[in-house]
Amino acid sequence: MNMAGSGANPESVKKGDAAFTTMHVKYLVAGERLMLIGSANLTNRAMTRNMELGIWVEGGEEPHYIATHFNRLIRQKALTPNPLV
Repeated sequence: MNMAGSGANPESVKKGDAAFTTMHVKYLVAGERLMLIGSANLTNRAMTRNMELGIWVEGGEEPHYIATHFNRLIRQKALTPNPLV
């Protein structure tokens, strides 16, 4: 279902609807100073067929704010960290 310009409210789409879609974002934060916000999955399909978007942020308040938010969610056990090794 393409909702762009349709006037459809994404929140009104039911999971039982055959046309159900979701949109989610990925965040990567490094050192509370660098942040990547994007939609891409690291799969062949995402890299070759999907339209993906990403924004790189260096400095400013946003990387620190998101890192602080993630750390709060980790302390509350609402998020499990998956550190890159």
